[in-house]
Amino acid sequence: MNFEIAEPTEIEEINRLIESSKRYWGYSDELMEVWQRDLLVTRKDLNSRTFWLMKINTEMVGVFSLSLLSEGIFELEDFWLNPSAIGNGLGRKMFQFMIHCLQSTEATKLVIVSDPHAEGFYKKMGATRVKFVNSKPEGRMLPVMDLLLPGNQGQTTLGNQGQTTLGNQGQTTFKLATNRL
Repeated sequence: MNFEIAEPTEIEEINRLIESSKRYWGYSDELMEVWQRDLLVTRKDLNSRTFWLMKINTEMVGVFSLSLLSEGIFELEDFWLNPSAIGNGLGRKMFQFMIHCLQSTEATKLVIVSDPHAEGFYKKMGATRVKFVNSKPEGRMLPVMDLLLPGNQGQTTLGNQGQTTLGNQGQTTFKLATNRL
């Protein structure tokens, strides 16, 4: 298993993974259509933040991305697993890798707007529900969770492009969206 930064040529495969992961929970075609614009990754998304891929051999089994909300506070934008990987510990491994990346910066908190079906996973990872936010369609509510990140020793360096250098595995440039909410 390894983690790689996504390339533009992988957008279609990322989107297939995202759609199959969301469908895993039994959502109807009608709901998937309502959410499609917000779910799928565009070239603009890929240029505005880093998408990390979890691969086993050459098979993409997971993807995540983060946005910088304010100094030290990040939001989990994407966290998706291939349905074949759900329930066998790979989500935990991807989450631990992500936390390691955040801890190598000055990150103090991770904010997660969770699908209701994924809330239990994030609770197991240590996150706490702090409120609910409206979603689509009208009347649907999503849990918002916080995960406090102790023991940060790295440094965050934001440049003109909104790039943060993370200290994991050498010097990896990690682009983060800075204007999400």
